Amino acid sequence: MYCRGKWQYLIPTDPVERRQLREICERTLAFENHFLLVYKEFLLSELHAEDVEGKIYALWVLSKIVYQNKEVEEAVAMLANNAQIEVQNAAKKALQKLPR
Repeated sequence: MYCRGKWQYLIPTDPVERRQLREICERTLAFENHFLLVYKEFLLSELHAEDVEGKIYALWVLSKIVYQNKEVEEAVAMLANNAQIEVQNAAKKALQKLPR
């Protein structure tokens, strides 16, 4: 409402409105961080599940969203040796994106 409508995607010049924008940004960051934490747990559950398509999708996501997390890294590394070649390939792609 404010960002697109009132401010037209510009940074407002009024100090009160700038404070309002800052508060919106803070809430957005908190929401994103919470979402990423919850989503990481979901992705880990997919990596450990039996569903091959779920594993492949989770690995695809992990090639796009980089979690600096030892548990994620270990789960992906383990899947690089999976019996399913599709899972292996997806895991190898995701491993290339993880920080070393």
